[in-house]
Amino acid sequence: DAKPYLPIFMTETLSDVYYRQQPKKQREFIRGTKVSGVENESIGRFMGDMYQNVNIYENFLVIFGKNFISPIADGGRGYYDYYLTDSAFVGKNWCYKLTFTPKRVQELAFTGEMWISDTTYAVHRIEAGIASGANLNFVQGFWVKQQYDQVQNEVWMLTRDELVVDLNVIRDTGEKNKNAVQGFYGRRTATYRDFLINEPREDAFYEGVDDVVVELDPLSLGADYWDQNRHVPLTAKENAIYHMVDTMKTIPRFRTYVDIISTLATGYYEKGKIEIGPYFTTVSYNPVEGMRFRLGGRTSNSFSNWVEFEGYSAYGLLDERFKFGLATRGFISKEPRLLYRASYKHDVEQLGQSTNAFRNDNILGSFFRRNPNTKLTDVEQWKASLEREWFSGFTSEVMVRYRTLQALGDLRYTRLSFEPLPRLDNVGSIRTAEVSLNTRFAYGEKYVSGEFDRIAVGILKYPTIELHLAYGVPGLLNSDHEYTKVVARSYKRWQLGTAGWTRTTIEGGRIFGTLPYPLLVIHSGNETFYLDDASFNTMNFFEFISDRYVQLFAEHHFEGLFFNRIPLLRRLKWREVATFKAVAGDLDQKHSDELLFLPGMYALYNGPFMEASAGIENVLKVLRFDIIWRLRYNDHPRTAPWALRAKLYINF
Repeated sequence: DAKPYLPIFMTETLSDVYYRQQPKKQREFIRGTKVSGVENESIGRFMGDMYQNVNIYENFLVIFGKNFISPIADGGRGYYDYYLTDSAFVGKNWCYKLTFTPKRVQELAFTGEMWISDTTYAVHRIEAGIASGANLNFVQGFWVKQQYDQVQNEVWMLTRDELVVDLNVIRDTGEKNKNAVQGFYGRRTATYRDFLINEPREDAFYEGVDDVVVELDPLSLGADYWDQNRHVPLTAKENAIYHMVDTMKTIPRFRTYVDIISTLATGYYEKGKIEIGPYFTTVSYNPVEGMRFRLGGRTSNSFSNWVEFEGYSAYGLLDERFKFGLATRGFISKEPRLLYRASYKHDVEQLGQSTNAFRNDNILGSFFRRNPNTKLTDVEQWKASLEREWFSGFTSEVMVRYRTLQALGDLRYTRLSFEPLPRLDNVGSIRTAEVSLNTRFAYGEKYVSGEFDRIAVGILKYPTIELHLAYGVPGLLNSDHEYTKVVARSYKRWQLGTAGWTRTTIEGGRIFGTLPYPLLVIHSGNETFYLDDASFNTMNFFEFISDRYVQLFAEHHFEGLFFNRIPLLRRLKWREVATFKAVAGDLDQKHSDELLFLPGMYALYNGPFMEASAGIENVLKVLRFDIIWRLRYNDHPRTAPWALRAKLYINF
């Protein structure tokens, strides 16, 4: 409160929370939400009880994605120094006051004090903040203040929870001769009352689809409702904030800041009911199209929060061809989520890229490419889909897609023919009509939603599972091929305490049928200097293909486990990271009857392809550098046994 600030957002949420211990289940009913600054129902979900808990009784507290050890963790004495500084009555309980500080500089730990009951040894009150030397970016301060009260014999419950976060790109040293840097400051206060213990409800009560239930139109509740139901009346300062937030939205300078941040974050510049962008695809280059210019846009939320239209047009100076795309998506229902999509495009693509990679028309992809992008494909595609969320974390999507593929640049579609004499025939195009079902299950996943897109929050306890089934319909719209594709994927982030965290992805697939190589599994390569987490960074495009495969990606972030213990080096706040990637597969030679394989295209007959890396992240707070070793198939042309890759990596 000592720092000057201008409020830009304020919200209040009133909830009833129900918890069952065996089997474990929790449901929250949001009775009301009051928002000033952004009228978005999802903000109420995010501010609800289930998303912001800091439970000091857990050994590790996940804050900003980092594992902070609790001051009352089982092994806390290995990380904290404790001091008995006082004893006194706190309410009706005689308590001891303990202060605690981290044993080591830059440890992800807290400094603060707590009052402990002398009879039950329960925490009665705690005030803690992240230690000033913690290896953490952009966080000027983080403080938590909690109070627990005895509501039954030996039963203590959290009754007040205060959280304050101070975020700043550049750390404020407090020196008067330093220029002030604007940051973000957030405060959350939660109070709990009216506890009912050991009064179980019927099992059917916990069998609802959603763990968080928002009452109908919670934003419409009037001032009288809030005056009667608030646990604690608003202070005069908090009342003034509501008025000030609405005033801030009309200030031109504030609107300029919002526009700049929004454009940088989304890639689009909003102008009324239209958003122009993305800006990073406006100009690009590849050897097939030459200089490429693109102009695109989409409707904004001011146009509609139920339907969105999008389109673009592009032109290459070398191939002298126009490309374009049109798309729409919209809600049939928001509760439950039922979303349709439809699109058409005729454009140039790079097959065999991961979903993480730079798109072919991204200007950064043009700059950081290490090999000429000459194996491109002309793609004409019609696509329509319907997505349904059955309950939080479980979605399914039915999709129909028609594609026509034509080879560009150095890519060739040729077939060996023996009538009347052996010869090579050029294949002009490949046509497919496909029906697919995509299913995703992420147990316990929660979201913060915009009008159309949403972001998952929190770290899931169980792996996420995805299943893709596709069937190629022969003869439909002159489709050339009949096939069945099955792909299963599972991924998980594993929190490993002070050792950091690991992300693993296991994927396997099988294709039934005889297909030309563009329709087989083209394992994701990377021909840029930019590090791609979702591809093999030492593999070239079209280097390996399969019709059945299994692959493993594993990446471990040590979070400074070793560097934090090295004097001087720890001041850089660098963090260690290591990865391992492998794929094993097979390929039936019958597919070559459809199209001859390209020179330099291989199957994984001689065992799995593997690569491993060691890297440093948090260099200058935003960069990551990896040295990657290619462990197999080093005799292939245009390959190297090791490589250096870098990426922009912004993380707390």
